[in-house]
Amino acid sequence: MMHKTIKLLFVVALFVATLSACVIEPFQAEFPVGKVSGYRPLYGNQATTEVSLLPAQELENPGKIYVYNQYLLINERGKGIHIYNNSNPVNPQSVAFINLLGNTDMAIKDDILYADHNGDLKSIRLNGFNSLSVLDSIPLASWNLGVPPPAGFYFECVDISKGIVIGWQSVELNNPDCYATN
Repeated sequence: MMHKTIKLLFVVALFVATLSACVIEPFQAEFPVGKVSGYRPLYGNQATTEVSLLPAQELENPGKIYVYNQYLLINERGKGIHIYNNSNPVNPQSVAFINLLGNTDMAIKDDILYADHNGDLKSIRLNGFNSLSVLDSIPLASWNLGVPPPAGFYFECVDISKGIVIGWQSVELNNPDCYATN
């Protein structure tokens, strides 16, 4: 049983790393001089980045949808996962929100949610969607500073002394020196 869980975790980690990889590497051409559209990191601390079960929230920027038993899980891009009781599909009821900063993907099996969170793959035991507990965390090699920057854009380089990146703000940058590739 444990061997199957480890094997499944490895497959899910490989899947998530492949789909959401963002590699930061030196830009091959010259960087622009002057103002250019780009992104500035938004920083948080350990408390703002913890996996937690929160009261239901409004959908703002929905992503992937996952059906599990009578539940509907909807990704809130970069923020977490909305949980709906879908036992009556005509009228789904919002139950809770799982705070998972940087989240873009998820899978679930046997009440264990596998989801990306701040550059890690987390396995989270769901206790009937009434509480949760993080079982394990595997770092994803593609980004270890929190939420990766949007691919294909210049960005203000990350200053790790300010904390972990919890999001990105669209701004005009002056003489940028970092670029995110696909």
